[in-house]
Amino acid sequence: MPQFYKYKKVTDQYTVYQLQLPEPAEDQPGMIDLGEIDGETYVCVPDWTHPLPEQPKQITLTKITPTVGMITSFFAKSGLLQLVKARMDSKQPMVRYSLHDE
Repeated sequence: MPQFYKYKKVTDQYTVYQLQLPEPAEDQPGMIDLGEIDGETYVCVPDWTHPLPEQPKQITLTKITPTVGMITSFFAKSGLLQLVKARMDSKQPMVRYSLHDE
């Protein structure tokens, strides 16, 4: 099951410190950056990355459970999630069969 985390990106004179994950294999999903709310970056991390690799000392991850309000905000701000929603909405409805016909 994927896990959800929040953290603050930290910058110094030369570097932006953010969550570090290994590159996924071709058939594995990658991390999804859900967006930023009030300076906190929210991500969905696939279960194949657990336990998480060691992170830069500047990053503090906090495991969260997204609320309905957060999810609504992510959909309003995230281009990726808007694209996924648009593609799902454009799909033809699935045909349903009665139990007898199946």
